[in-house]
Amino acid sequence: MKHVSSAVGFTAKLKPEIRLAQAISEFNASLSNKNQRARFKNLQSQSPPSPDDIIRLTEEINRDGARAHRSWRPYGTRLVAILERMRQFAPIGDVLVGGSQNLIACGVWAVVRLSLETSLSFLSYFENVTNMMLRLGRSLSLHEDFAMLFPRCSTLQSYMCEYTIVMVNICAKIVYNCAKSVLSQLAASFTSTFDAVFKPLESDLTAWAQLIEKRATILLAKADLQSQSSVLERFNRLQATVSRESVTQQKETRKHRLLTALCPDQGEFNLIWRRERKRGTSSWMYETDAYKTWLSSEVESVLWLKGNLGSGKTVTMASAVAHLTSAAPSMDPQG
Repeated sequence: MKHVSSAVGFTAKLKPEIRLAQAISEFNASLSNKNQRARFKNLQSQSPPSPDDIIRLTEEINRDGARAHRSWRPYGTRLVAILERMRQFAPIGDVLVGGSQNLIACGVWAVVRLSLETSLSFLSYFENVTNMMLRLGRSLSLHEDFAMLFPRCSTLQSYMCEYTIVMVNICAKIVYNCAKSVLSQLAASFTSTFDAVFKPLESDLTAWAQLIEKRATILLAKADLQSQSSVLERFNRLQATVSRESVTQQKETRKHRLLTALCPDQGEFNLIWRRERKRGTSSWMYETDAYKTWLSSEVESVLWLKGNLGSGKTVTMASAVAHLTSAAPSMDPQG
């Protein structure tokens, strides 16, 4: 708990949401060339990501990585958990400052995405980055009611903001290291390892994650103690009605609960897909006539893949799911 104490003890005079906005501005100012600054501005002008955008991004990374590096593996899939975390946390800055244009949320997403795109040029470095992101993604688990709980607690909001600030600082260090010359990177590798360089920031992020998890658990326990009525009444008591943004959040929560009720095993399916997607990429099927016909069909149909045991059917279908998700925005509505 040493890192937790240090994380709590380090408090600046400025509010967390202001320091988060500053961290994003400093990241932009630190970009070394005009192309990076233009790319950052373009990313910042886009809408905050949806859950499907997370999968599309990881598949874009897998696609670009496979084109750039012959020994590429699906490293992008390691990023799903931490990207989903940032999708949850990024809007908190706008909530705290009372903004309605998602400027901070879009800025956070632009920081994370640009850092990943930049590090993709160096395969061994990107592998280290994704290993770290995989650890960070596993460092925090939250109850499904988390999205409804956090608007009620200013302490939890501050913790989330601090977590996001550290994440922005990690991304800034990634971009800074990638901007070094090859000789400078080689010299640095002899004096300190990747883990040693990022260990302090990773420890800070883990510390804030522990505080967030503990606070969310306390809030949930209080809600359970106060609730003696039906599940519907408990759900209504958890609703956040403090701002206009919470209305949209409530709709998303109800949608999520409905989808969960319709398919309670979806979480397990997602875990299986991630596991199999990490094993490799199988793209041969995309060019077959049967797959193209099925993809463009206007009637409901089932894609059936046959093969011997161990021939790669599961990996192929995991790749097909990723391909469908990536292609979704450009596909015409069917049916």
